Amino acid sequence: AEGRKDVRECLCAEGHYGPAAVDLNSVCEICPWLQVSDLGAKSSGDCKLSPGGMAFVVVVLALILFSVAGFILYCVLQKRYQRRSEVLLEKRLMDGLRCVRDLDFPMVLVHSGVIMEMPIDELRHLHEALRN
Repeated sequence: AEGRKDVRECLCAEGHYGPAAVDLNSVCEICPWLQVSDLGAKSSGDCKLSPGGMAFVVVVLALILFSVAGFILYCVLQKRYQRRSEVLLEKRLMDGLRCVRDLDFPMVLVHSGVIMEMPIDELRHLHEALRN
C-alpha cells in the first residue's frame, strides 16, 4: 500500500519510556510524576518536565517565597510596634514623674502588692493614718 513502511519494532507511547520492543516480553515504564516524554523514549533521561509540572514547581516556589517574605514583614512590623510601644510607655512614665514632681507635698507611689505584704503596725504609721 502507498505510504506504508516496514515496521520491525514497537516504540513506547508518549509519557512512557523503554527499549524498543522486538518481541512480546518488552515493557514500557511510565515517566515520573509531572514529567512527559516523546514517542519512542528509550530511558528515563528522555522524560522532561511537563507544562503542568512546570506550573506546579512555579506555584510551590512562589508559595515558599511569599511565606518567607510574609514572615520577614511580620518580624519588621513586630519590632516597629515594640519600639512605638516603648516610646509611648516612656512618655507616659515621664509624664507621671513630672506630675509627681509638680505636687507641693511629698508622695510615694507603691505597688498594691507591697502594701498588702506590710505588717499592720507599719500600716498604722503611714501618712494617711497620721493625717486624721
